[in-house]
Amino acid sequence: MIKLLALDMDGTLLDDDNKIPESTVAAIKQSVESGIKVILASARPVCAMLPYYKQLSLNSLPIVSLCGAYILDIKNTKELFACSLSEGMCQKIYDLFERHYIKSYGKNTLYVNEIKAETLRYAENF
Repeated sequence: MIKLLALDMDGTLLDDDNKIPESTVAAIKQSVESGIKVILASARPVCAMLPYYKQLSLNSLPIVSLCGAYILDIKNTKELFACSLSEGMCQKIYDLFERHYIKSYGKNTLYVNEIKAETLRYAENF
């Protein structure tokens, strides 16, 4: 018997318009009603996942974000797991990002060194 479904979001759960198809919403709700626990797992930060958690009424289960580097108990707003980098490693990464204009994000923040049209399009999805 299936006890847990961990669903990826981008390119899997979400369609090209970043929406969950109604048939998928119905299937997920039916799974929950039958006792299967459903969680979302994504590279997205928590803030970009919350609307989907609310849409699916998954608010009592943990949210797995940032490729598993951050897991949050939504119901109790309690951090269950966080993988952090040392200050020295952060500086090396920052220097690399500065040189190559790479965007990154943390728990609920998008980090860029310059706002461009591409950045604004990216931010609209989160």
